[in-house]
Amino acid sequence: MTYDTSERSVRVRVYTGFESLPAGYEALFDAAAESSFFIGRPWFTNLHAATEGPHRAIRLYGVELEPSNEPIAVLPMWTGTPRRPLFGATELGSLTNQYSVAFDIVTRPDEPRLSAIAAAIASRLRAERRPRWDKIVLKGLDVHGRAFPALTEALRAAGFFVQPFFCFGNWYQDTNGVDFETYEKGLPNQVRNTLKRRMKRLSRVDHSFSIVTDRPGLEGAMEDYLAVYAKSWKEPERFRSFIQSLMATCAGRGTLRLGILYIEGKPAAAQVWITAAGAANIYKLAYDEAYKDYSAGSLLTAHLMRYALDTDHVHTVDYGQGDDPYKKDWLSSRRERWGIAAFNPRTALGLAHAVQNIAGRAIKQRLGRTLP
Repeated sequence: MTYDTSERSVRVRVYTGFESLPAGYEALFDAAAESSFFIGRPWFTNLHAATEGPHRAIRLYGVELEPSNEPIAVLPMWTGTPRRPLFGATELGSLTNQYSVAFDIVTRPDEPRLSAIAAAIASRLRAERRPRWDKIVLKGLDVHGRAFPALTEALRAAGFFVQPFFCFGNWYQDTNGVDFETYEKGLPNQVRNTLKRRMKRLSRVDHSFSIVTDRPGLEGAMEDYLAVYAKSWKEPERFRSFIQSLMATCAGRGTLRLGILYIEGKPAAAQVWITAAGAANIYKLAYDEAYKDYSAGSLLTAHLMRYALDTDHVHTVDYGQGDDPYKKDWLSSRRERWGIAAFNPRTALGLAHAVQNIAGRAIKQRLGRTLP
Protein backbone atom coordinates (compact mmCIF):
# COMPACT_ATOMS: atom_id res chain seq x y z
CA MET A 1 0.00 0.00 0.00
CA THR A 2 1.52 3.36 -1.03
CA TYR A 3 0.69 6.94 -0.15
CA ASP A 4 1.64 10.17 -1.89
CA THR A 5 3.49 12.98 -0.17
CA SER A 6 4.15 16.38 -1.67
CA GLU A 7 7.40 15.03 -3.10
CA ARG A 8 7.38 11.26 -3.50
CA SER A 9 5.23 8.28 -2.63
CA VAL A 10 5.82 6.44 0.63
CA ARG A 11 5.05 2.93 1.81
CA VAL A 12 4.26 1.94 5.38
CA ARG A 13 5.72 -1.40 6.39
CA VAL A 14 5.14 -3.21 9.68
CA TYR A 15 8.11 -4.83 11.41
CA THR A 16 7.61 -7.19 14.34
CA GLY A 17 10.92 -6.59 16.09
CA PHE A 18 13.82 -4.17 16.21
CA GLU A 19 16.10 -6.87 14.87
CA SER A 20 13.99 -7.11 11.72
CA LEU A 21 14.39 -3.44 10.79
CA PRO A 22 16.51 -2.82 7.69
CA ALA A 23 19.92 -1.26 8.28
CA GLY A 24 18.78 2.23 7.24
CA TYR A 25 16.67 2.59 10.37
CA GLU A 26 19.72 2.71 12.63
CA ALA A 27 20.76 6.08 11.23
CA LEU A 28 17.17 7.31 11.55
CA PHE A 29 17.02 6.42 15.24
CA ASP A 30 20.42 8.03 15.82
CA ALA A 31 19.27 11.24 14.16
CA ALA A 32 16.04 11.29 16.20
CA ALA A 33 17.99 10.76 19.42
CA GLU A 34 19.80 14.04 18.79
CA SER A 35 16.63 15.76 20.00
CA SER A 36 15.69 13.35 22.81
CA PHE A 37 17.16 10.24 24.41
CA PHE A 38 13.62 8.91 24.86
CA ILE A 39 13.00 8.42 21.14
CA GLY A 40 16.33 6.73 20.48
CA ARG A 41 16.68 3.03 19.81
CA PRO A 42 18.54 2.23 23.09
CA TRP A 43 15.57 3.54 25.07
CA PHE A 44 12.94 1.60 23.13
CA THR A 45 14.87 -1.68 22.95
CA ASN A 46 15.63 -1.60 26.67
CA LEU A 47 12.02 -0.75 27.54
CA HIS A 48 10.73 -3.62 25.43
CA ALA A 49 13.29 -6.19 26.58
CA ALA A 50 12.87 -5.42 30.29
CA THR A 51 9.07 -5.08 30.42
CA GLU A 52 7.69 -7.34 27.70
CA GLY A 53 5.15 -9.97 28.69
CA PRO A 54 3.58 -13.04 27.08
CA HIS A 55 0.59 -11.05 25.82
CA ARG A 56 2.52 -8.27 24.10
CA ALA A 57 3.98 -8.04 20.62
CA ILE A 58 6.02 -5.30 18.97
CA ARG A 59 4.71 -3.54 15.86
CA LEU A 60 6.99 -0.95 14.30
CA TYR A 61 5.30 1.14 11.62
CA GLY A 62 8.12 2.12 9.29
CA VAL A 63 7.55 4.81 6.67
CA GLU A 64 9.80 4.47 3.62
CA LEU A 65 10.21 6.45 0.44
CA GLU A 66 9.57 4.69 -2.83
CA PRO A 67 11.28 3.34 -4.83
CA SER A 68 14.48 3.69 -2.78
CA ASN A 69 13.01 2.18 0.45
CA GLU A 70 14.78 4.92 2.39
CA PRO A 71 13.27 5.08 5.91
CA ILE A 72 12.02 8.52 6.95
CA ALA A 73 9.98 7.67 10.06
CA VAL A 74 8.91 4.91 12.41
CA LEU A 75 6.15 4.75 15.01
CA PRO A 76 7.09 2.22 17.75
CA MET A 77 3.97 0.43 18.99
CA TRP A 78 2.99 -2.74 20.77
CA THR A 79 -0.20 -4.70 21.17
CA GLY A 80 -1.58 -7.31 23.49
CA THR A 81 -4.02 -10.19 23.37
CA PRO A 82 -7.16 -9.32 25.41
CA ARG A 83 -7.44 -11.37 28.58
CA ARG A 84 -11.19 -11.61 27.89
CA PRO A 85 -11.38 -12.00 24.09
CA LEU A 86 -15.17 -11.68 23.94
CA PHE A 87 -15.18 -8.36 25.78
CA GLY A 88 -11.71 -6.84 25.60
CA ALA A 89 -10.92 -4.49 22.73
CA THR A 90 -8.08 -5.29 20.35
CA GLU A 91 -5.82 -2.39 21.28
CA LEU A 92 -2.67 -1.01 19.72
CA GLY A 93 -0.63 1.25 21.97
CA SER A 94 2.48 3.37 21.86
CA LEU A 95 5.64 1.64 23.06
CA THR A 96 5.36 3.32 26.45
CA ASN A 97 4.53 2.38 30.02
CA GLN A 98 4.94 3.78 33.54
CA TYR A 99 8.67 4.28 32.93
CA SER A 100 8.17 6.51 29.87
CA VAL A 101 8.55 10.27 30.10
CA ALA A 102 8.05 11.13 26.43
CA PHE A 103 6.94 9.66 23.12
CA ASP A 104 7.03 10.82 19.52
CA ILE A 105 7.18 9.72 15.91
CA VAL A 106 10.82 8.81 15.29
CA THR A 107 12.05 11.12 12.54
CA ARG A 108 14.98 13.37 11.81
CA PRO A 109 14.57 16.64 13.75
CA ASP A 110 14.20 18.67 10.54
CA GLU A 111 11.79 16.27 8.79
CA PRO A 112 9.41 18.47 6.70
CA ARG A 113 6.83 15.78 5.80
CA LEU A 114 5.43 15.02 9.25
CA SER A 115 1.79 15.56 8.28
CA ALA A 116 2.14 13.23 5.31
CA ILE A 117 3.93 10.65 7.48
CA ALA A 118 1.14 10.76 10.07
CA ALA A 119 -1.49 10.45 7.33
CA ALA A 120 0.26 7.42 5.85
CA ILE A 121 0.46 5.68 9.25
CA ALA A 122 -3.18 6.46 10.07
CA SER A 123 -4.33 5.12 6.70
CA ARG A 124 -2.37 1.93 7.29
CA LEU A 125 -3.92 1.51 10.75
CA ARG A 126 -7.38 1.93 9.28
CA ALA A 127 -6.71 -0.58 6.48
CA GLU A 128 -5.32 -3.37 8.67
CA ARG A 129 -7.55 -6.41 9.04
CA ARG A 130 -5.48 -8.99 10.88
CA PRO A 131 -5.72 -7.73 13.49
CA ARG A 132 -8.37 -5.10 13.05
CA TRP A 133 -7.90 -2.48 15.72
CA ASP A 134 -10.79 -1.48 17.97
CA LYS A 135 -8.75 1.11 19.82
CA ILE A 136 -5.42 2.90 19.34
CA VAL A 137 -3.78 4.74 22.25
CA LEU A 138 -0.72 6.98 22.10
CA LYS A 139 0.71 8.39 25.35
CA GLY A 140 3.30 10.97 26.35
CA LEU A 141 3.25 13.32 23.35
CA ASP A 142 4.29 16.95 23.70
CA VAL A 143 0.98 18.78 23.33
CA HIS A 144 2.79 21.67 21.62
CA GLY A 145 5.02 19.43 19.49
CA ARG A 146 4.57 18.74 15.78
CA ALA A 147 3.50 15.11 16.10
CA PHE A 148 0.51 15.66 18.40
CA PRO A 149 -1.62 17.75 16.00
CA ALA A 150 -0.40 15.78 12.98
CA LEU A 151 -1.47 12.43 14.44
CA THR A 152 -4.74 13.83 15.83
CA GLU A 153 -5.73 15.22 12.44
CA ALA A 154 -4.55 12.16 10.52
CA LEU A 155 -6.46 9.68 12.69
CA ARG A 156 -9.64 11.75 12.40
CA ALA A 157 -9.22 11.99 8.64
CA ALA A 158 -8.81 8.21 8.50
CA GLY A 159 -12.24 7.77 10.11
CA PHE A 160 -11.38 7.16 13.76
CA PHE A 161 -13.21 8.82 16.64
CA VAL A 162 -10.38 10.72 18.32
CA GLN A 163 -10.20 11.86 21.95
CA PRO A 164 -7.08 13.69 23.21
CA PHE A 165 -6.38 13.30 26.93
CA PHE A 166 -3.97 14.68 29.52
CA CYS A 167 -1.15 12.36 30.65
CA PHE A 168 1.11 14.30 33.01
CA GLY A 169 2.88 17.57 33.69
CA ASN A 170 6.59 17.92 32.99
CA TRP A 171 8.79 20.44 34.84
CA TYR A 172 11.93 21.65 33.08
CA GLN A 173 14.23 24.64 32.73
CA ASP A 174 16.21 26.04 29.84
CA THR A 175 19.56 26.90 31.40
CA ASN A 176 20.73 29.48 28.85
CA GLY A 177 24.34 28.57 29.56
CA VAL A 178 24.38 29.66 33.20
CA ASP A 179 26.75 28.10 35.72
CA PHE A 180 25.62 26.54 38.99
CA GLU A 181 26.44 29.60 41.09
CA THR A 182 24.16 31.76 38.96
CA TYR A 183 21.45 29.08 38.89
CA GLU A 184 21.57 28.68 42.68
CA LYS A 185 20.95 32.40 43.20
CA GLY A 186 17.65 31.99 41.36
CA LEU A 187 16.37 29.25 43.66
CA PRO A 188 13.65 30.08 46.22
CA ASN A 189 15.05 31.45 49.48
CA GLN A 190 13.73 28.47 51.41
CA VAL A 191 15.61 26.02 49.18
CA ARG A 192 18.86 27.99 49.34
CA ASN A 193 18.65 28.30 53.10
CA THR A 194 17.90 24.59 53.48
CA LEU A 195 20.90 23.65 51.32
CA LYS A 196 23.17 25.95 53.31
CA ARG A 197 22.03 24.65 56.71
CA ARG A 198 22.04 20.98 55.73
CA MET A 199 25.44 21.21 54.03
CA LYS A 200 26.84 22.74 57.20
CA ARG A 201 25.41 19.86 59.21
CA LEU A 202 26.72 17.31 56.69
CA SER A 203 30.22 18.80 56.95
CA ARG A 204 30.38 17.67 60.58
CA VAL A 205 30.26 13.98 59.64
CA ASP A 206 32.22 11.80 57.27
CA HIS A 207 30.58 12.00 53.83
CA SER A 208 31.31 11.88 50.12
CA PHE A 209 29.55 12.39 46.80
CA SER A 210 30.02 10.03 43.88
CA ILE A 211 28.91 10.33 40.25
CA VAL A 212 29.31 7.25 38.04
CA THR A 213 29.23 8.05 34.32
CA ASP A 214 30.47 4.86 32.66
CA ARG A 215 30.91 1.15 33.28
CA PRO A 216 33.87 1.20 35.72
CA GLY A 217 32.41 1.26 39.21
CA LEU A 218 28.85 0.79 38.00
CA GLU A 219 28.23 -2.60 39.62
CA GLY A 220 28.96 -1.41 43.15
CA ALA A 221 27.15 1.90 42.64
CA MET A 222 24.12 0.09 41.27
CA GLU A 223 23.97 -2.09 44.38
CA ASP A 224 24.12 1.06 46.52
CA TYR A 225 21.31 2.62 44.48
CA LEU A 226 19.14 -0.46 44.99
CA ALA A 227 19.93 -0.46 48.72
CA VAL A 228 18.82 3.17 49.04
CA TYR A 229 15.69 2.55 46.98
CA ALA A 230 14.73 -0.38 49.20
CA LYS A 231 14.93 1.86 52.30
CA SER A 232 13.07 4.78 50.76
CA TRP A 233 9.38 5.64 50.60
CA LYS A 234 9.21 4.34 47.03
CA GLU A 235 7.05 1.41 46.01
CA PRO A 236 9.05 -1.65 44.83
CA GLU A 237 9.82 -1.61 41.12
CA ARG A 238 7.36 -3.64 39.07
CA PHE A 239 10.12 -4.55 36.63
CA ARG A 240 13.28 -4.74 38.75
CA SER A 241 15.55 -5.43 35.80
CA PHE A 242 14.43 -2.36 33.87
CA ILE A 243 16.33 0.31 35.80
CA GLN A 244 19.41 -1.90 36.07
CA SER A 245 19.55 -2.57 32.34
CA LEU A 246 18.84 1.11 31.65
CA MET A 247 21.78 2.16 33.82
CA ALA A 248 24.02 -0.36 32.08
CA THR A 249 22.88 0.84 28.65
CA CYS A 250 23.49 4.49 29.52
CA ALA A 251 26.85 3.73 31.13
CA GLY A 252 27.96 2.04 27.93
CA ARG A 253 27.07 5.18 25.97
CA GLY A 254 28.51 7.64 28.49
CA THR A 255 25.12 9.22 29.21
CA LEU A 256 24.67 7.91 32.76
CA ARG A 257 24.98 10.19 35.77
CA LEU A 258 24.40 7.90 38.75
CA GLY A 259 24.84 10.07 41.82
CA ILE A 260 25.19 8.74 45.36
CA LEU A 261 25.68 10.55 48.66
CA TYR A 262 27.48 8.48 51.29
CA ILE A 263 27.20 9.41 54.96
CA GLU A 264 29.57 7.65 57.35
CA GLY A 265 30.32 5.10 54.68
CA LYS A 266 26.69 4.20 53.92
CA PRO A 267 24.64 5.19 50.87
CA ALA A 268 22.10 7.78 52.04
CA ALA A 269 20.67 9.08 48.75
CA ALA A 270 20.86 7.99 45.13
CA GLN A 271 19.69 9.48 41.84
CA VAL A 272 19.77 8.41 38.22
CA TRP A 273 20.22 11.24 35.73
CA ILE A 274 20.50 10.66 31.99
CA THR A 275 22.44 13.34 30.13
CA ALA A 276 21.99 13.16 26.37
CA ALA A 277 21.14 15.47 23.48
CA GLY A 278 22.13 18.46 25.60
CA ALA A 279 19.57 17.70 28.30
CA ALA A 280 20.01 16.46 31.86
CA ASN A 281 17.03 14.21 32.56
CA ILE A 282 16.40 13.62 36.27
CA TYR A 283 15.03 10.11 35.96
CA LYS A 284 15.05 8.33 39.33
CA LEU A 285 15.65 9.57 42.85
CA ALA A 286 15.43 8.13 46.35
CA TYR A 287 16.89 8.58 49.80
CA ASP A 288 17.14 6.42 52.88
CA GLU A 289 14.62 7.85 55.35
CA ALA A 290 17.13 7.34 58.15
CA TYR A 291 18.98 10.37 56.69
CA LYS A 292 15.94 12.57 56.20
CA ASP A 293 17.19 15.16 58.69
CA TYR A 294 20.21 15.80 56.46
CA SER A 295 17.97 16.55 53.44
CA ALA A 296 20.17 14.01 51.71
CA GLY A 297 18.08 14.01 48.54
CA SER A 298 18.22 17.80 48.15
CA LEU A 299 21.97 17.92 48.74
CA LEU A 300 22.51 15.24 46.11
CA THR A 301 20.26 17.07 43.65
CA ALA A 302 22.35 20.21 44.12
CA HIS A 303 25.57 18.25 43.59
CA LEU A 304 24.30 16.68 40.37
CA MET A 305 22.89 20.01 39.19
CA ARG A 306 26.33 21.56 39.62
CA TYR A 307 27.82 18.75 37.50
CA ALA A 308 25.14 19.18 34.83
CA LEU A 309 25.70 22.93 34.53
CA ASP A 310 29.43 23.29 35.14
CA THR A 311 30.76 20.05 33.60
CA ASP A 312 28.17 18.83 31.08
CA HIS A 313 27.02 22.38 30.16
CA VAL A 314 23.51 21.17 29.34
CA HIS A 315 20.96 23.48 27.74
CA THR A 316 17.98 21.91 29.54
CA VAL A 317 17.27 20.20 32.85
CA ASP A 318 14.16 18.02 32.81
CA TYR A 319 12.33 16.49 35.79
CA GLY A 320 10.42 13.92 33.76
CA GLN A 321 6.98 12.76 34.69
CA GLY A 322 4.71 14.36 37.27
CA ASP A 323 3.72 17.52 39.12
CA ASP A 324 5.33 16.72 42.47
CA PRO A 325 5.44 19.98 44.46
CA TYR A 326 9.22 19.91 45.03
CA LYS A 327 9.94 20.02 41.29
CA LYS A 328 8.91 23.65 40.88
CA ASP A 329 11.41 24.57 43.62
CA TRP A 330 14.24 23.45 41.32
CA LEU A 331 12.94 24.12 37.81
CA SER A 332 10.97 27.09 36.55
CA SER A 333 8.89 25.93 33.57
CA ARG A 334 6.09 23.44 33.06
CA ARG A 335 4.72 21.74 29.95
CA GLU A 336 2.25 18.95 29.40
CA ARG A 337 2.37 15.53 27.83
CA TRP A 338 -0.90 14.39 26.30
CA GLY A 339 -2.27 11.24 24.76
CA ILE A 340 -4.53 10.37 21.85
CA ALA A 341 -7.23 7.69 22.06
CA ALA A 342 -8.61 6.70 18.65
CA PHE A 343 -11.68 4.45 18.42
CA ASN A 344 -12.63 2.47 15.34
CA PRO A 345 -16.36 2.97 14.55
CA ARG A 346 -16.20 0.11 12.01
CA THR A 347 -15.96 -2.49 14.77
CA ALA A 348 -18.58 -3.20 17.40
CA LEU A 349 -16.14 -2.91 20.29
CA GLY A 350 -14.50 0.19 18.84
CA LEU A 351 -17.87 1.90 18.51
CA ALA A 352 -18.91 0.81 22.02
CA HIS A 353 -15.71 2.17 23.53
CA ALA A 354 -16.12 5.42 21.59
CA VAL A 355 -19.65 5.92 22.88
CA GLN A 356 -18.62 5.04 26.42
CA ASN A 357 -15.65 7.43 26.32
CA ILE A 358 -17.53 10.33 24.76
CA ALA A 359 -20.55 9.91 27.05
CA GLY A 360 -18.31 9.66 30.09
CA ARG A 361 -16.50 12.87 29.26
CA ALA A 362 -19.77 14.69 28.59
CA ILE A 363 -21.10 13.67 32.01
CA LYS A 364 -17.88 14.75 33.75
CA GLN A 365 -17.93 18.10 31.97
CA ARG A 366 -21.57 18.66 32.92
CA LEU A 367 -20.93 17.75 36.54
CA GLY A 368 -17.91 20.02 36.52
CA ARG A 369 -20.09 22.92 35.43
CA THR A 370 -22.85 22.26 37.96
CA LEU A 371 -20.98 21.20 41.08
CA PRO A 372 -19.85 24.01 43.42
